Amino acid sequence: SHDSGSADSASSVSPPQSLSLTHRRRDSSPRLPHPLHTAVHPAMASQSQGIQQLLQAEKRAAEKVAEARKRKNRRLKQAKEEAQAEIEQYRLQRENEFKTKEKAALGSHGNSATEVDKETVDKIKMIERNYQQNRETVLASLLTLICDIKPEIHTNYRISG
Repeated sequence: SHDSGSADSASSVSPPQSLSLTHRRRDSSPRLPHPLHTAVHPAMASQSQGIQQLLQAEKRAAEKVAEARKRKNRRLKQAKEEAQAEIEQYRLQRENEFKTKEKAALGSHGNSATEVDKETVDKIKMIERNYQQNRETVLASLLTLICDIKPEIHTNYRISG
């Protein structure tokens, strides 16, 4: 009951080979590429090789960067350790200097205390010597003033008369 028109003839004709490659298949089986499309064109091969070289170069560059970072971190760690050692050495040096100055200051303080004690002992000895030398003279002078009384009228006394 179909017309032998153009619609009938179009539906009975199978599609050309190129269209069948792009046509979606409804079944889920994988479609194998056409044998003509599996061959690699020489220009494509060199382009693919260039991409591979670029990828390898990028990988080498990334490795170099990673290695440089590792070296940098090692240098930073070493520098930090050296700085810590230097700080500790400086701290010990300053501590020793402080202890030396402290000993000198306390030592001189201790020496001054012994000097003061020595001077005190020397002064006491000198006073005792003076006492022994002048004792008799001072006692005689005092006894003379006390025992020899000469009654006199004081110069400021007025006789009222």
